[in-house]
Amino acid sequence: MIRSKLIDHLLEQRADEIRVAYYYFDYSHADAQTFEEIVRCLLKQVLSQTALVPSGLEGLHDNSIAGKTRPSTSSLMKILLEAIENHPGSMFLFDALDESSQRTWPEFADFLVKLASVRAKVLCAGRLNTEEVRACLLAPAILSVSAVKEDVSKYLSERLSKVWQYTDWLKSQISNHLEAKAEGRLPFTNICF
Repeated sequence: MIRSKLIDHLLEQRADEIRVAYYYFDYSHADAQTFEEIVRCLLKQVLSQTALVPSGLEGLHDNSIAGKTRPSTSSLMKILLEAIENHPGSMFLFDALDESSQRTWPEFADFLVKLASVRAKVLCAGRLNTEEVRACLLAPAILSVSAVKEDVSKYLSERLSKVWQYTDWLKSQISNHLEAKAEGRLPFTNICF
């Protein structure tokens, strides 16, 4: 939710200054989240915030139609990196990085290095509980986010009032039990810059 609000804020308030592209990893769809799919998704978002279509992309499109083949991931990534390089202030957000497929790690790590080389800003969120995630991020600045009792209480109060049709007494019992078990922990993550 924090990252979603951040993305909304950037897209609404800073649209003239920066381009924002984001990708949410999901462990239940890890096999479908290939590196090619990630690049295509990010390219679509970046180009949707651009007035001009890069000439290289037009060429890829023409070749694709003529040969009835899909453009390669490397050629799409080249277009993406050129679009970023031509527009300083591009920002990429990757959420739940720890839920990505192991198959994407080598290409994704290389991609993060390439993003840095064109001066893109990158924010990665996820649990840094695996060696692969930490290695991929190349010694990032880390901001740990955790919930306090008030955060847990507020979240439960909002959810119980909107979703569940229980008596106030039962809502109180549910909230008290979950707050005690959470011990100030919600599935918050580390945010890396």
